[in-house]
Parts: sequence; C-alpha cells; structure tokens
Amino acid sequence: MFCPNCGKEIQDGAKFCANCGTKVEPAGAVPTQVTQEVAPKNTGKKVLFIIVLLVCALVIGALAFMKMHGDLGTGNDDRDRYEQDDRDDEDDRDDKDDDDDEEKSSKSEKSSGKKKSGSESYEDVIDALFEAAFDNDPEAVAKCFPKEMDSYVKKLYNAYLTSKDSGWDGDNLNYTTGAFFAFDNLDPDTEYSYEIVDTTDLEDSPVYGKPSVFTNEMLESEYGLTFDEAYIVEVNVISKYSDGNGTYTGGGKGYFEVAKIDGDWYVLRLDDIW
Repeated sequence: MFCPNCGKEIQDGAKFCANCGTKVEPAGAVPTQVTQEVAPKNTGKKVLFIIVLLVCALVIGALAFMKMHGDLGTGNDDRDRYEQDDRDDEDDRDDKDDDDDEEKSSKSEKSSGKKKSGSESYEDVIDALFEAAFDNDPEAVAKCFPKEMDSYVKKLYNAYLTSKDSGWDGDNLNYTTGAFFAFDNLDPDTEYSYEIVDTTDLEDSPVYGKPSVFTNEMLESEYGLTFDEAYIVEVNVISKYSDGNGTYTGGGKGYFEVAKIDGDWYVLRLDDIW
C-alpha cells in the first residue's frame, strides 16, 4: 500500500508512513464517522410558544390588577362623592334652617314693627322721655312714641325748629306741643329734675278734648292703633340754679298723655313744660 501523502510504498499493516510520518489507515478499515446530535426541529417553536404564553399571562394579570384597583378607586370616588353629597345636603338643610330662622325673624320684626319696644309702665316711659330731654336728644324722644307716630313726632319737631328760626316766643305753637323740644335751650349750669304729680284717666283730665290729645278713635283713624289704657300724667319740672348770691329754684308744669298699646307703654302727647 502507498502513503496517501507522499506516495511512498509502505508496509501493509503500518500505521505511519516511514517517509513523511503521515498516519495511514490499515487497508480495509472503515473511516470512523463522527455523528452530531441534531436538536429536534420543533424545539425553537416550543420555546417561542412558551414565551408567548408567559407574556400573555403577564399582560392578562396586569390588566386584571389594574381593573381591580380601578374598581376600588371608583368605589372610593363614589364613596367620597356620596359623602360630599351628604355634606352638601346637610349644608343645604343648614342654609334652609338659617333662611327659615331669618324669615321667622323678619316676620317677627314685621309683626312687632307696628310698634317700638315700649316700656313696662307709664312711669318708665316718662323716665325715658325726660332722660332724652335732659340729654338734648330728639331722636330718643321719638323712640318713646309708637313707630307709626314717627311722622307726627317729626312734624312737631319741625314746627318747633321753624318757630325757633322765626323768633318764636312760645305762644304761636299753642297746643301742637312742639314746644317740648325747647329743651335744647336748657341752661347747662342749671340742675333739672322732674316729678309725677298726678295721673288721671284720659277722659277725666283737664286737657281732654285739646287737639294734641288722642282718643282711641283718633289714634285708630290716623295711625291704626288702639290703646288698652290711657292716662294724662301731670309732671312738674324743677330747676335749680346757684351763683355767688345763693340758690334759685324754678319750674314748670305739663300734661303728658301715655297709653298702653299691645302690653307696652308709650307717650302720645307732649307739652310745653320749659
């Protein structure tokens, strides 16, 4: 046999060429074949399929998670909304209650608007009247009258101011009794006080029938009011003045009509007492 590399003849059964050293196969030997395992052709597809399944499972799980939490969130939103609605309803009820209270208060004011807050007794209203006079406060004087008579008191006050500006001497007002507002001329250095001398039923008084005295019929006709009781209160005003020569005392007398209307006492008539 010959060397497959150099072509020299070599002995049968030799494993190497004596000339070039090439390994030779014995005659009749079958070359050894190396086999390689080949992975089944469908293995890659299986892996891909598994990966796709995992991805789908993850996606579905994520969607389910999001939906669950989304529903919870919606539930919280609904609960918050319902709670807010309840608060709004409660606020509306409170507002309605406030409106009802204001309406009741308004109705009460309207119902009581027929008269001012009067006094508990005729002595109290006389006290309030002279306190206002000594304080030179015409508005406080007006508050001693029923509300409906505001225009009447204002007319008396304006009559006094007009007479005063025209050189009034006290006589030209006669029995309009606006002269009572002459308290604005009281001497600040003189001490003034008053006392109730007598109280007489209206029809038995010495001034009954004068224009400035109101009967129940006149009061109802002109101002829509009626009284339960009415008196003429005789009042003395006492003035004391002192100087270096001594103390001097003077005074004046006036008749004031007072009446009880709806349980409270008011002044209806003033007089020239100064």
